[in-house]
Amino acid sequence: MEGVNVFRLTEKRFQGKTGSGEGQQKRRRKQKEAQPTEEPTLPWEEVIDFHNLEANSHSNRSLIIEQDVHPDADNLAPRMTKIYTLADAPGFAFIPNPFTFDEQLHWADRCVREYSASGVDVELKTINLENGANDLRLVVDFLVHQLESGKDFGHIQAYINIVLKAHGEVMVEQEHLQNDLKRLREAQRQSWARLESLFHHNLCLVAYFQNIQT
Repeated sequence: MEGVNVFRLTEKRFQGKTGSGEGQQKRRRKQKEAQPTEEPTLPWEEVIDFHNLEANSHSNRSLIIEQDVHPDADNLAPRMTKIYTLADAPGFAFIPNPFTFDEQLHWADRCVREYSASGVDVELKTINLENGANDLRLVVDFLVHQLESGKDFGHIQAYINIVLKAHGEVMVEQEHLQNDLKRLREAQRQSWARLESLFHHNLCLVAYFQNIQT
């Protein structure tokens, strides 16, 4: 067959029977999408719960060793009464509520100061919203405390901006978070009022000294 490309004819017959390679890929994608996907289940039975010991599996419960805080440790009592260790992990100790609220705020402040800006951004955007969004409420407590302390106004504004952009809708929709949102708004209002008063005071001083010079 002069002038006829035998390869092209064969290719057309093959495509007519099986479809083009692109068509096959589309069919495979549709078949894959149609198949139900099962989410991987996490082995929660392996997680040790120190806050509710009875919720642990029998094997995990047998590993937990309870120890009373030494009575001479006055700086730890009464907020700390128990220390937990694990039989198969020498040197490990879990101490419930080791810090007071003020101490927690201190370490949170130190962490955000020493952490990179990108790291803080990621952490604030990925706050765990499970368990009643308790982690988000703790972040709001920290932000309110920092606003009331009058420290790092610029940094705190950046953190508030990230939190509200990422989680503002959740805070508005969930009724138990609305009070936290109101507390944050009030702390923000008072903090800005103090800063605005300082601005006005400084502007008055500048104007006063300018008049003296003239």
